Amino acid sequence: MTWTPDQLAFVRSWTEALLAFGKDAFVRGTVTDVVAWEGQSTPRYSSFHFAFVGDAVKLATTFGYTVTGDETDEQINSGAHTGPIARAARQHLRAKRMSEDLGRDQIVLADFMDRLTGQAIGEFSRDEMPFTEAYGAWILNPGYPWPEDDSQPFSYWSAKKKALISPERPGWLIEVEDDSTHEMVLGVNPCMVFPAEPQTQEWPLWARAKSVDIIVAHSMSLPADLPTSHLPASYRYKELPQAIEGVRACGGLLFPSLSYGPMPASNFGPLTLVGHMGLVLDGLKPYKKRGVDPAAWVYEHDAWTIKTRELMTGVAQRIFGEMHGHEDYTYGHNLWTLGPPAELFGGPSQGSRPIKTVAQLIAVAKRRGNIFSRSMTDAEFAVVNERVSGTVDKYAYGEAKGRRVISLDEFPLFIGPEHQRRQMEMFAKGVGYRGKIVTLDDPLGVSEDASDYVLYQWSLLVADAIKKLAPPMELR
Repeated sequence: MTWTPDQLAFVRSWTEALLAFGKDAFVRGTVTDVVAWEGQSTPRYSSFHFAFVGDAVKLATTFGYTVTGDETDEQINSGAHTGPIARAARQHLRAKRMSEDLGRDQIVLADFMDRLTGQAIGEFSRDEMPFTEAYGAWILNPGYPWPEDDSQPFSYWSAKKKALISPERPGWLIEVEDDSTHEMVLGVNPCMVFPAEPQTQEWPLWARAKSVDIIVAHSMSLPADLPTSHLPASYRYKELPQAIEGVRACGGLLFPSLSYGPMPASNFGPLTLVGHMGLVLDGLKPYKKRGVDPAAWVYEHDAWTIKTRELMTGVAQRIFGEMHGHEDYTYGHNLWTLGPPAELFGGPSQGSRPIKTVAQLIAVAKRRGNIFSRSMTDAEFAVVNERVSGTVDKYAYGEAKGRRVISLDEFPLFIGPEHQRRQMEMFAKGVGYRGKIVTLDDPLGVSEDASDYVLYQWSLLVADAIKKLAPPMELR
């Protein structure tokens, strides 16, 4: 840090005033600290950066941001009411022009930051600011300032602690490949920002509603440890230790796709992690609880959902943008530090209709279950499969998408064919799975590259086995 005594004195006074301003102007907890750090410096030019640090949920509420996809444009663009902002600006910053020039009852975040940096600093310092230029930003918890080039020592001033802080490299910081430049850049590990949450309620393994059964599951394939030559080309680059490390490093499954309906989605793999019913019911009426974020979004039909690679590259960069305080980052209405935006996970913008009630869930599961018959032959299955191909009813189940890391503890049962027992046991041991492993005889010869008909018949066998292991939850 090369601030002169005058510059450091200004930074201390300015950030303390901003902290008092933030506590008065916004809902308590929106601003928890104000930090500042050195910007570009030359013999004739010097700049500094400052940032509010605070709660992402309260910031989004204050400025009308959204992550649900349900708000109207008017709600999204409502902005913060300027009354308390104007009063606090006059009281703590003596920034009369900033409050007078807002010109309307509400203000959006970009306008607020522009006016705060462009006008209030000059008035606060009586036009004697010892810097050529200043840049303002917000840092959303759990972030703090961190340089894009972190090869050099770095420190920042904290108004809350009244001290210069030399931060340790954050545990959530990772290096990722930029999709456009293919260079390695900094990102934030989504697994650290959206960790698995402990279960707070016991849920049954499956449910029965009128004439339909409902199972919640995550279907998967496990590559062999060695050799891999017998696997399809798309699996040959994988090894079992890599699959294990991915789950261990994340503490569970990162935003996993879940099927719900009479059978699991075995067409995505013959191994089935059977989840408890709360994974889909805790976000639906009448089970949804006020103030509790549901584990997953539930959709009426198959939804386009973001892939793990995108989460660990582009999304990781986006979260870093919200958590490091650089002036060139603009906060959009989808704040990733609040959680994954629904419209990027098959939500309304992708044409998928979200389900909000148990009655809707039952109706979808029943409709899907009636499309394919258990007794149909391979040829009959092919005819039906061709008829529904490309439609919203192309699968015999509905889809849900996890909103966070889902712990493997939320999947009480792991079921698969007997000939893959070794892989299942190695995977379970490697990831610390504590549920029950069940293997079934496989008269169908199921494998990762089996036909759709074979995988469908296998899913029926898996569903039968699940229903023999536990009584159902009755839904109405």
